[in-house]
Amino acid sequence: MDKLGVKPGMRISIAGEMDDDFLAELPPGAGAKKKDSDILFLRVEDREDLNQVFSLTQYLAHKGTIWAIYPKGREHLKESDVRTAFREAGFIDIKVAAFSPTHTSLKFIFRM
Repeated sequence: MDKLGVKPGMRISIAGEMDDDFLAELPPGAGAKKKDSDILFLRVEDREDLNQVFSLTQYLAHKGTIWAIYPKGREHLKESDVRTAFREAGFIDIKVAAFSPTHTSLKFIFRM
């Protein structure tokens, strides 16, 4: 969780299906999308999942971040697809991190 910037007391939201192992590592209270989230984890499995990016700003606290978690090495969803969708919604990508053996993640902040 340190690598992903999760600290005690943060308001954490989740959008999409997450693995049980990941959910078990999150602090108590992490769950469905809520207002003023410090971090929102978004699971993206296909391009259609990116359609919700525009609506996610309503859940972020000032200076809140979104981690987009998506499959590695898939032709149906590339890193460029994820970056483009978020940039078009007004976000800036600031970090990339391995998430699991099968998924990677990109961290975004909303451009003010």
